[in-house]
Amino acid sequence: MFSLRTKLNIALAFLTKNRPFYIQYYITPSCNLNCRMCNIVESNFDLRAVDLKTVEKIAANLSKIGAGVVLLTGGEPFLRKDLPEMIDIFTKYGLNPRLQTAGLLTKREQLEACARAGAKDINISLDSLIPEKQEYINGSIPNSWHRAIETIVNANDVFQNPDRICAFGTVLSKYNYMEIPAIIELATFLGWYESLVPVHITSLESPMNFRGTDKDFKFYFPDDKAALVELKEKIIKMKQGGYNIFDSDAYLKSVFYFLENNHPTWRKNNVCDSPNLYFAILPNGDFAPCCDHRFQGKLSVADKDFPALYNSPEFRSSVYKTTSSCGGCNFGSYPEVTLSVRDPRAFLSRVKMVLFSKNKKIPKRTLPEVYEFIEHLRKKYRIAPFEPPSKSKEVACSQRYGYSEKSSRKISPKILQENNQDKPEFKVLVTGANGFVGGAIVEALLKMPEISVIATVKKSNAELMSLANKNNSLLIIEGVDLTDKKMLSRIPSGITHVVHAAALARFKGAQKEELYRNNVDSTENLLNYFKETSRNTFKRFIFISTIGVHDRPLIYDKKILIKEDSPFKPKSDYGKSKLKGERMVRLSGLPHITIRLGWVYGPKMRENSHIRAFFAICKKKSIISRFDFPGRISLAYIDDVAEAIKDLIFRENLSHNTYLMASDETISIGDIFRIFRQKLGYSGKMISFPNTARRILNVVTPIFPMEIRSLFENYLVCNVDNLKSEEIQLKTLFSRGIDQCFESWFKKI
Repeated sequence: MFSLRTKLNIALAFLTKNRPFYIQYYITPSCNLNCRMCNIVESNFDLRAVDLKTVEKIAANLSKIGAGVVLLTGGEPFLRKDLPEMIDIFTKYGLNPRLQTAGLLTKREQLEACARAGAKDINISLDSLIPEKQEYINGSIPNSWHRAIETIVNANDVFQNPDRICAFGTVLSKYNYMEIPAIIELATFLGWYESLVPVHITSLESPMNFRGTDKDFKFYFPDDKAALVELKEKIIKMKQGGYNIFDSDAYLKSVFYFLENNHPTWRKNNVCDSPNLYFAILPNGDFAPCCDHRFQGKLSVADKDFPALYNSPEFRSSVYKTTSSCGGCNFGSYPEVTLSVRDPRAFLSRVKMVLFSKNKKIPKRTLPEVYEFIEHLRKKYRIAPFEPPSKSKEVACSQRYGYSEKSSRKISPKILQENNQDKPEFKVLVTGANGFVGGAIVEALLKMPEISVIATVKKSNAELMSLANKNNSLLIIEGVDLTDKKMLSRIPSGITHVVHAAALARFKGAQKEELYRNNVDSTENLLNYFKETSRNTFKRFIFISTIGVHDRPLIYDKKILIKEDSPFKPKSDYGKSKLKGERMVRLSGLPHITIRLGWVYGPKMRENSHIRAFFAICKKKSIISRFDFPGRISLAYIDDVAEAIKDLIFRENLSHNTYLMASDETISIGDIFRIFRQKLGYSGKMISFPNTARRILNVVTPIFPMEIRSLFENYLVCNVDNLKSEEIQLKTLFSRGIDQCFESWFKKI
């Protein structure tokens, strides 16, 4: 049933309550059924399935975060011709793929190919022993019941592993509750298990991704209470008598409670364990908390940074907003995982089932034998023939990021295309517009026609006011504290782009709480504001971050440059606060890019900031400026940065969502001092470090702070290939750029 790896992850989940060993992966949005109590086809119609290359990335990431069982479902998973290859990929990464199908398209050869690839377990939908009733439930699909029975027989023959788990998936509803004991008997006759799910019905006004809207499937209380109490007692008695029922007693209790009260009993504090113990993957590879809810951010499980984001507190907090507000479901998988981890009796029941499955004899049944036994069950339980109702019904569409509409199954919803006949005027909000980087971005934007720039500042300065006097397209909103949510209401409507450059950029002298308030709280407030107010007009959120989110670990290969997917090892509270902001942006669901700046320099930079501080050291003729420090850094001239950001803001199709931004030129600290000394007219030879001293320093510098390490190591040198892929290059050489700075710096020193 489970690989050693999965068993280990289950054990860790039991101990830590924080191991996602169960994953539901909707590998295709397509289905050949129109089941009347299901909405999954409508909910995922706007998504496209990913290719095998992306599936491999998903499998690799699931392995990294400790996943175990991966349920391959749909739609109808057997609509994917590459299903065996998918199973092989997940098996290769030590995961346990499990199949869920309606059985209509599942030929024996396909089952055999899946088994050879590593699949051991399968779940096949069976909601009735009456063909006409099953076909009606399936959406009036002719012959669907007979084809499902044939698939069950073939699967029973193909999946012969002693520790297999083969099961019927049955939705308990008003249509079939009287047949449940008979279906349990059929499962046991085949050596299979019966797994029950109570019907989940919602309204057209409150659409949910997985739930149907046909009220004929619902039970009504108190009228149906006696019949359900009798059924519950019958199921428990059959389980005690040795019939194969997959569900734990605690889960069955919740099933019947849910049917009456529309919320379950299995959740701890009325919140489920997503994403800690389980989550879903949509056909396009995106994360979802479950089948009913889409994630309000957008995060692909195939992304390189998914494992890091998955384990981040920002991600968990973002998912919790959804799970804590959900009324709860009773779809079988999640409840049983939670109960197995949190309820000792359910856990022991599951262990007993696993041990029993290893020793049980697998009966082989022919198709005639199965049909004969089904006829016997119809007579035994006096199952009446079925006459389909004649009325039609409406269906709720999916909950697409809070958007819903009504549609009919007969007419596929259409994706509306934007009317691009008139070129829109872009309205760009720049925060921190009186800062070094923000101010340069404002100046660059004002060179463009048809651009309105809205600049938010706590307090304006003379330069910004002068710009506003010369440009009617610049609006300054003064006195805006982004940490105060109420102040955001002063931002005009119709904003298309946000460049969030406001930040407290202090590596020393600032309290952690102050940094997080300015760099994290303000970011969260902006994201929430634009999610609530500007979805229809919003184009892109540009988050200005720092190379300092990476820094370097204690030991690293000094030949490797920092890349966008390098490990996050921020040493400063400033770097940590920017990393937290990045993750909020990443998880927001807004279209976005993140720009991680190298050391940016220019005439208006702060006097105590890196390059200016080096200049001051030289100006004072400090002995430190005579040392030829070998450590190299990546620099960026401010005008180049502003032009590059302006270019990225309006690019329609970008290849990446994160860009390190610096010049191709790297320069040593020693060369920076040398250039400064030459331009200042100072004589004297630079003091070099002998090879022996360099070797010793390579060994001992890791124990020193970042400021010392960067003097001797290539600590902050980055790879800018992502930026180059957009045909953007920062071309100003340091020797040229510094010429633009000297006049300004001399005035202030």
